[in-house]
Amino acid sequence: ELLCPVSKLEQMLSVNKADEILVGNFESRRDILTDIVDVSEDSGCRIRIVQEKDDVYSRHLDVHQFGPFKVFSVREEPLSQTPSKIYKRIFDVVFSTLVLLFIYWWIYAISWLLVKLSSKDSIFFKQKRVGRGGQEFYCLKFRTMSMNGSDKEGHSEITKLDDNRITSLGAFLRKTNIDELPQFLNVLSGDMSVIGPRPHMIEEDHTVAEKLRKYRIRRFVRPGISGWAQINGFRGGTEDMELMQKRVDYDIDYIESWTPLLDLKIIWHTILQML
Repeated sequence: ELLCPVSKLEQMLSVNKADEILVGNFESRRDILTDIVDVSEDSGCRIRIVQEKDDVYSRHLDVHQFGPFKVFSVREEPLSQTPSKIYKRIFDVVFSTLVLLFIYWWIYAISWLLVKLSSKDSIFFKQKRVGRGGQEFYCLKFRTMSMNGSDKEGHSEITKLDDNRITSLGAFLRKTNIDELPQFLNVLSGDMSVIGPRPHMIEEDHTVAEKLRKYRIRRFVRPGISGWAQINGFRGGTEDMELMQKRVDYDIDYIESWTPLLDLKIIWHTILQML
């Protein structure tokens, strides 16, 4: 008999933060497994299922040790493997260092001059965003909006298409993605990756997490300067939840399909879009 029904699990996860859910052996496990997975993943939890001797599943699953249990995960996640994490971190550091040394400094100088000629605002915009595991960090950008209405604690309103807060220079910086260049400093500090799901403001993240399926799975990896969703046309401000759901679906597809070549493909297409 199931001691913790799905409704009870949902109630528990709404009160207590959990990183992983271990699903043990019980007679009706297969009957409610889909519901358990949906509830857990909507709360941002990884699912580990205890292997049974007679379990039969439709695809090969990697079994690994989880405490005293042999378990498998219901979702592929290449970046959970240590070699992949090490490779991606080394690539992030090397690539970011090259960008900062050879590209960033002169674009910074030009952007600083243009900002100072058009306003008295600071060239940098620093705002709290949600990163891996739900941790908050300060994300850096070149300023593209007027200072009025922008909250560095991440509680500003969601950016809209044709938002009247965006300056004329800011529109150009956003269109070309140049406004994101300071985030290579975030990559070096370990808060972000070159490629990954785009980080959202605190309030925006909390709002859409309650409305979109599997949204919190995005937090399994570091957020990125560019991502799989962005090169497939889902970038910029929007209040359309249907479009936001498509972005999330692309982000999850990236997490499940990650390879070094996929990162290089996204970088290449991002450069083409900038040009």
